[in-house]
This record gives sequence, structure tokens and C-alpha cells, in this order.
Amino acid sequence: GDAAPPILNNVILSNHAMYGGGIVLNFCSGALVRNDNIAENRVDQAASGAPTFGGGAIWVNDILPGATAANVIENNTIVGNSSSGIQNSAVAGQGGAFVVWNNARAAARNNIVWANTQALGEQIFISGASFALTYSNIADGLAGDGNFSLAPAFADSGFYLSESSPCIDAGDPEAQHN
Repeated sequence: GDAAPPILNNVILSNHAMYGGGIVLNFCSGALVRNDNIAENRVDQAASGAPTFGGGAIWVNDILPGATAANVIENNTIVGNSSSGIQNSAVAGQGGAFVVWNNARAAARNNIVWANTQALGEQIFISGASFALTYSNIADGLAGDGNFSLAPAFADSGFYLSESSPCIDAGDPEAQHN
């Protein structure tokens, strides 16, 4: 939290937390989450009666006072994450893939967001935040330039794309290759 971390080229797999099962960007500005496989992470109850929140894969909350840079989330595979738990806040059990809320700023593009589950709502929960998601393959769809919803056609359990995947060359045509 309170920073601009680069989170690059990782496999973030099978973590458990009370919020942000894979990644937490708390009071961040200018963070970069790129080229990561974020899979099978979950938000669940850590102890009986303990509060839980949301964001199975990524939690983005607020921004430092005076900061203006959006957090950038691009070229990631975000698959099979989940969010469940006790309803004790507006975000509990929400956003199997993303929770972006409470004045946060984030821009996401060229992501595969697929097969994420949550107790309530959709796999992407946005509230009181600035969030744009473009040129991404999103299960159940989401409005945004270049977004689509087609089975990604993974070649294997490592989430590499098969030769027939609709995700190949479907990203932002203006994006630099990183």
C-alpha cells in the first residue's frame, strides 16, 4: 500500500486472504501490474465470524491524497479466482476478479478475465472509483473499447493460449509490446 509497485511477470496462484486474494493495491497511484497469471486465489473467511471483503484476484482501494496517476493493469490472465464471505461491507463477497472502489483509479487493458466467481454481483465490482477496462476478453462481457466475451481456448493448465484462441492479436492495436 501507499506506493507504486511494479508487479511484473509473476504467477500468483492459490492464495487466500480476507481481501485481495492475489494482489492488494491499497492507496496506490501509478502501480503497474503486467504480464502476470493471477489464478485460483480466493477471498474467504479467515476465522469464524471474522469480516471478509472482496477482490478474489485484485483489490484496488483509494488513492493517496494529491496523487493523480492511475494504476495500470495490463496483459494479465486473471482466471478462476473467487470471493466469498460475510456481508459486513459493500464489497464483501463481490468481485471474483476485481474490486475497484473508494476513489481508486485504475486502467486495465489486454487482459483475460475468465471463470472468476463471487458470492454477489459480477466478477468485476466498481464503486466510487475511476476504472476503464478495454481490449480484454471478459466472461459475461463488459462495455469498453475492444472488449469481447469468447472462451479463451487455453492450450494447457498453464494458461497458454492455443493456436485457435480468439485472444491472439485481440489486444489494443496501439499498445506497445512489453
